[in-house]
Amino acid sequence: VYFDRWHPSLTNQHMIILGRSGAGKTYTMMTIIVRSVLAGIRHAIIDWKGEFKDLMLATGCPFIELSESSKDRINPYDVDITEDLDGSRYIDIEEASNGVQALVFKMISTYDPSALTGEVKVFIGKAIREQYADATITRDINSLYTNAHKDGQFGRRKKPMPTLSGLYEKMAQSEIESVRKAAEMLRPFTKHGNSPSYAIFDGQSTVDIGQAPMFAFAINKLDKEIMRPIGLFATARWLTENFAKKNPEQRKSVVIEECQNIFDD
Repeated sequence: VYFDRWHPSLTNQHMIILGRSGAGKTYTMMTIIVRSVLAGIRHAIIDWKGEFKDLMLATGCPFIELSESSKDRINPYDVDITEDLDGSRYIDIEEASNGVQALVFKMISTYDPSALTGEVKVFIGKAIREQYADATITRDINSLYTNAHKDGQFGRRKKPMPTLSGLYEKMAQSEIESVRKAAEMLRPFTKHGNSPSYAIFDGQSTVDIGQAPMFAFAINKLDKEIMRPIGLFATARWLTENFAKKNPEQRKSVVIEECQNIFDD
């Protein structure tokens, strides 16, 4: 049986696979992924348990492990050009800011949900938007790049993105006591804290997925109680900005293993 999720008779392309442990959910998903890739559909996979490593390595596709010991990093502030089906191209700063804001709220509430007062939320939302403005990144697609000199030639390269450390510094320097208190809840997730395994989303991205037909982000080496749910959130958000929203004419699929975890919040 060949199942085509993009068949025109279907109302949408979404699916969920349910089954008890050992029933074959992952194997079934791998089979569908490989067949779909051969049909020209790109796949991004969020691998909760690290089960897709062998498949990625066997096919020569990127397997990106997010952990303290890995060189792989993604920055939740990353933005890219959004392309609509009508041909318009722009940087969706507002959606990107909302995504970072939601991640920061999640990080702070991990330690103390009561620290997220209305005053703190307003400050964080404003500060994140100020970070993009400070980096001179706007809705204009040209604002994403800067002129650079390399190997005797001039060219364009992407600007460095804002970081969680920058947000922490803005909060820590605030005159508002509640904002400074919330900054201490954010601090462990930045390079200003003393938990390197918690600060893996603070800094510039090292990941380049290129045009790989499929690739996987593994979050199984993250702390299961705190960092794996945050890693799931951050990775899903990064894929939205840097994979799903690009090339709208291209057929794509995002696969989330153990996807019930994304609904816990």
